[in-house]
Amino acid sequence: MRRLIPLLAAVAIATPAAAHEYKVGDLTIGHPWSRPAAAGMNGAGYLTITNAGAKPDVLLKVETSAAEKVEIHQGSMANGVMSMKALPNGMPVPAGGTATFAPGGNHLMIVRLKQAQKVGDKVPATLVFQRAGRVDVEFAVQATPPAPMPDMHMH
Repeated sequence: MRRLIPLLAAVAIATPAAAHEYKVGDLTIGHPWSRPAAAGMNGAGYLTITNAGAKPDVLLKVETSAAEKVEIHQGSMANGVMSMKALPNGMPVPAGGTATFAPGGNHLMIVRLKQAQKVGDKVPATLVFQRAGRVDVEFAVQATPPAPMPDMHMH
C-alpha cells in the first residue's frame, strides 16, 4: 500500500481535477465547454482561467486538430449591439484574478470545424500560456452552459 500511494498521487497530478478542471502551476482552468455545431461551421469555446499567483499570465493561443484554427475574441455590448474583435496578442489573466470566456462575452472562436460537434463529444485542445506553457484540455460539447459549482471552501 505504501508504494501505491505515491503512484496514485502522481496519476492525480497528471489528470484533470474533479468537475472538469485542469491545474497547471498557479492557474486553474475551469470547465472548458462548447456548443454543438455543424462541420464546416464555426464553434465557440468557453471556460474560466483563474490565476492564484502573484504574477500575471497571458493565454497566447489555443490549438486544436478539430478545426482550421482558434481565435481568441473579446466580446462587448454597445448600444444594444454585440461586437467582437480578435485578440492577436492573447487574453491577459491577471495575478489573483480570473479571465472568463462565456456566451455573450469573451470566447474562443473555433474556426471551420473539420467534423460536427455533437452533445457528449469531447474536443481536444491545447491552451498556450506565456508563463504556464502548454496545457492539454478537452472541451465538453453540451447544449447549455454548465451549472455553477457549489462553493467548496472548508471552514
